[in-house]
Amino acid sequence: MYQFLLADVNTSFSLALAFVLGLALIEILGLLVGVSLLNMLDDILPIDLNVDMDANVDSGALSGLLGWLYLNQLPLLVWIILFLSSFGLAGLSLNYLSLSSGNGLLPSAMTHLGALLFAILSARFLGRTIARVFPKSQSSAISKHEFKGLQARITVGTATVGSPAEAVCTDQYGQKHYLMVQPLENQDSFPTGTIIVLLERHRKYWTASKLDQLLNEH
Repeated sequence: MYQFLLADVNTSFSLALAFVLGLALIEILGLLVGVSLLNMLDDILPIDLNVDMDANVDSGALSGLLGWLYLNQLPLLVWIILFLSSFGLAGLSLNYLSLSSGNGLLPSAMTHLGALLFAILSARFLGRTIARVFPKSQSSAISKHEFKGLQARITVGTATVGSPAEAVCTDQYGQKHYLMVQPLENQDSFPTGTIIVLLERHRKYWTASKLDQLLNEH
């Protein structure tokens, strides 16, 4: 069995499954220290995946593709695990069946294409099923641009201008979001535990001010 999994023809498929196991391990370890990769991946993306599936034609090809693949209905980590698991299992199954038939292996390009198509369809149809029971639904998901004005807390490191640190905020639905923040003013710094208010979203981080500073100003 190990020889089959480590064979050259199965390298990409075995690596895909190994990557999935690695992601699961990182998520488990992260939860032990209070940092969820599940939420963090969605919140540090430079694009917003919360597009309206019913407006695919009007919102453009990219929005339509995200909606068709249910990327806007599932946390990114869940979608990646689903896609890579399907790709790896499909590729290994195709190679195993072709070897078992006694006709030799299928061409590598054909196997990879078949596994890729299966992974895409799996992400589409299994993703739809998972989205029905997963807590991140379209009705409770909000755009990252709507975080403006929310309070957050620095969880890891010290944030300074040019050196963002991780923070966590809770939206109106009670869902936690992990994001990178840095002070608005050059002289400010936010050590771990600092309560801040999110002000403006940039591509990879938010600018923020300390809560007590804003209260004093008013």
